Amino acid sequence: MRTPFELVYNELFSIVAKDPRVQAFVRPSNAIAYNKVAGNNPVRENLSAADTPEITLISSGASFNLHNTSTTCMLTRRYQWMIATGGYNINKSLYSLEWGMFCAMVEWRSRLTAVTWPEGVTADYAHFVKSLRAADLNEGVANSQYDRGASGLSALWAVDVDMYFRTQDLRQYLQIPPT
Repeated sequence: MRTPFELVYNELFSIVAKDPRVQAFVRPSNAIAYNKVAGNNPVRENLSAADTPEITLISSGASFNLHNTSTTCMLTRRYQWMIATGGYNINKSLYSLEWGMFCAMVEWRSRLTAVTWPEGVTADYAHFVKSLRAADLNEGVANSQYDRGASGLSALWAVDVDMYFRTQDLRQYLQIPPT
């Protein structure tokens, strides 16, 4: 059984990286996800001009409320988009890509709220994603923390996803042997 964290990561990546507005700027091979690798780093060692613009989705933490109500728990998971443009024209290389990503994320309501956990359960309570906030967006020039040394403008964009779960489902999950 996949975890809710996996389900949200996969869907969030798909919403943005596979959107035609984003693909107009970022080649599919330059949209880096950490969800399909088996021990291998999906990031190329050496960057070339063809490797930018690049977007990478990472998970960067969470805050938890284990007693949201008498029957529910909630958490806010933070994901971050690392953006390396490879260019210095802020209008064409950075703003255009960020706008495409912003427009793509509007689809969260139909896509993320359709995801269920436990998987396959269609009852209302299983639709665990309740909100997505495109949060802090930090921009700069050549920040190796999130552009891997690429020249040009770069950004780090946080996205917060609120998830709610029935406490009884979490207790039942503990009784399922891991796969």
